[in-house]
Amino acid sequence: FLSLWKYGGIYLDLDTISIKTLEGLPLNFAGLETNVSVNSAILSFNSSVEGHLLAEKCIMDLKKNFNGRLWANNGPGVITRLIRSICRVEKHKVIQANTCHGFRLFPQSAFYPISGPSWEMYFNEIYLNEVLEQTNSSYVLHIWNNNSANRKLPVDSKAPYLYFARKYCPKVIEVCKDFF
Repeated sequence: FLSLWKYGGIYLDLDTISIKTLEGLPLNFAGLETNVSVNSAILSFNSSVEGHLLAEKCIMDLKKNFNGRLWANNGPGVITRLIRSICRVEKHKVIQANTCHGFRLFPQSAFYPISGPSWEMYFNEIYLNEVLEQTNSSYVLHIWNNNSANRKLPVDSKAPYLYFARKYCPKVIEVCKDFF
């Protein structure tokens, strides 16, 4: 959050693949992970006063609520609390994809079309067509490394993750030997 506060810009977790340009998106945004939580794997704050203030609220929240034992409290929790605060949505109530106070909240399909509990779909060939269908309106795919970090795929796999990696990250695939 600090780099976004200082410089503005777009942040992507390392376990993401961009499949559509982010140019033209609003300058301050995040995406719903579920209908009650916002994820912080893809974030944007502009460097103007508006983005600066939103990022500062995240930093102050992190300072107040940091908990090293609750991973989701420090990333997704921060941005979810920000949205609930600026959009005036009570805790445990459904959060709608919309814009409030200069911050655009995208639907789950934009960045998290395959949910965390369904992460294995990215690694199983039988789900290729289903994943392609579910991701056709997405900008970025989050691969859920907190679940998938130890999963290896043979480089010749037809799994959805490798389909996207071949298409959007070909130089990475080129340097892989047997596994991705």
